Parts: sequence; structure tokens; C-alpha cells
Amino acid sequence: MSSSPSIIALAADSAELAAVAARESWAALVPAVSGLAIACVAVVAYALRTVFVGRFHDAEMDTKGIGGLTTARVRHFFAWTMRPLWRGLAIAKVPPNALTTLAFGLAAAAGVTVSVGRFALGGWLFLSAGALDFLDGRVARETGRATRSGAVLDSVVDRYCE
Repeated sequence: MSSSPSIIALAADSAELAAVAARESWAALVPAVSGLAIACVAVVAYALRTVFVGRFHDAEMDTKGIGGLTTARVRHFFAWTMRPLWRGLAIAKVPPNALTTLAFGLAAAAGVTVSVGRFALGGWLFLSAGALDFLDGRVARETGRATRSGAVLDSVVDRYCE
């Protein structure tokens, strides 16, 4: 008797692998398509705002300088889209250091999920950590709770998250 697997067993394993791959693909595709749809709606809303009200200007985005992967217009658009979030967090009195700590937790979870092969989930967790990193400083300045110790915590956590 041969110790090699039968053709039927190989076919079953292949079908199982294909099913797992399909589930993983959908798990990555659904959030990506949803994010793209939200981004498209935001671009249209921003374009309408620009036509009827004028461009949104965020003074802090002007301090970022030139270069990198974005332009000043893209940074202003990003600040405009995130503004309701940081205002809502400020109104809810969420401590900026809590956002920093949560960003660290999400970045650590992203590392763990990527290490076990869940790349899509890891990517989304890492993007969420980056968004929280942006929001923590904004919430601190919006609420008047910006401190030197908070800035040091944010800077140290940012290095670990990267």
C-alpha cells in the first residue's frame, strides 16, 4: 500500500484551501471597498464645499512642510474629514492619553495579526492606529489639555508603533 495521499484527499485539501482563500479575500475586500466608497463620498462632499464655501484651511497642516507622499491640498482634505471625529472626541471629553494608549494597542495588535498571517486585518488595525495618532494631538489642543508629558508619551508611543 502506498503512503502517498490519494487523489481524492488532495482534491479535498485543495478545495478547503480555496474556500479559506476566498473567505480571506472577502475579509480584505469588503472593508477596502467600503473605505473606497466612503472616500469617494468625502471627495464629492469636499468638492461641493470648495465650490460653495471655499477650500478648508487648517493652519497646522501648513506646518508640515512640503514633500512626502502628500500635498498640502491632500493634508487639508484629510484634516477636514477628520475634524468631526476630533471635535466629537473633544466634546465627549475623551482623554488624549487614552487615544495614544489605544493607538499603541491597535498597532501592537496589528503586529500580532500580521505575524499570524492575517495581513488585511493587520493593515486595517495599523491604519486605525495611525488615525488615532492624528486624533490624540488634535483632541489635546482642542480641549486645552496639551501637556509636555503628553507630547513625550505620544512621541515615544509613535516610535514603538512605527
